[in-house]
Amino acid sequence: MMTNSMTLFFAIIICFASYVIHLFVLQDIHPVTMNFVLFKSFDVSSLPFSAILICNAIIYILVGYLLIELNNRSDILRIRPFVLCAFYYLFVILCPELYLYSLANISLLALIISLFFLFSSYQCYNSSSYLFHTFAVLSIGTLFFPQLMYLVPLWYIGASMMQSLNIRSFFAGILGFCLPYLLLLTCAVYVHQIEIFFVPFVELTNFGKMNIFAVMSIPNIITLCFFIILFFISVIHCWLIDYDNKIRTRIILHFIILLNFCILLFIVLQPKYELQLLSLFLPGNCLMTCHFFRRSSSRFSDYFFIIVIILMILIYVFKMFSLY
Repeated sequence: MMTNSMTLFFAIIICFASYVIHLFVLQDIHPVTMNFVLFKSFDVSSLPFSAILICNAIIYILVGYLLIELNNRSDILRIRPFVLCAFYYLFVILCPELYLYSLANISLLALIISLFFLFSSYQCYNSSSYLFHTFAVLSIGTLFFPQLMYLVPLWYIGASMMQSLNIRSFFAGILGFCLPYLLLLTCAVYVHQIEIFFVPFVELTNFGKMNIFAVMSIPNIITLCFFIILFFISVIHCWLIDYDNKIRTRIILHFIILLNFCILLFIVLQPKYELQLLSLFLPGNCLMTCHFFRRSSSRFSDYFFIIVIILMILIYVFKMFSLY
């Protein structure tokens, strides 16, 4: 799978089949709901079910392309571009609940683009422009998923890890983060609806139950446990061969591990946002999983790869039957 040029083709075929099944079989079971909509014009819940699936598929196509570009420009993994994209699509297939359009997926695009600028600031003497754009794009993502704001301190930790944080870049990041909200305030004043400006901050105070078993369904908990196990195995392997990575690659992988660990912690503390946070978790988990299978060559990794594929098939079948 790591070397075959047909990997992405078969992943796309499987994706298409899963979307068709979801369209014709399960459309009445999954109502389309929006947890947060800043502007009512962004609410697509009234659109046809097929149009909603297509909108979400377009976003995932863009995410797959951005993952490839992020990997190539930051030189994280030396693998064929289609392998990373195929792994990501297979992970998405495993979660039928993510097929439906959500504004949090737009924040996913913002998060990945923000990582472009953050990783590009590595040991940059004049890093102010990079951090300005990093936080500006991340701030745009918070307009669609306000809880993303809780992860903002991680970007300053990441800038420190990239050795690009100084006084100028620190305040450049603050200005970049405030810029979209200044534009939002201007828009709110212009339309005489100042309450629009406060909506994202009010949403930040919307806390749900911390009981993960009371909020999440059993199939979703099983899927989350599968991703957690896969993630921690990849992390342990990454730490064991850490000495063999280039310094920049090592720092980037460490930041991805930190980011995904915080997202997992967020899911445990606020399981009501499981779908939004899971979509943010999958790209980093995909990078770590590809790193594990690319850099490991033992018999254990061969057997483990087969076990992972079998488990993904079983989990997918179980989740589809549980939806009836």
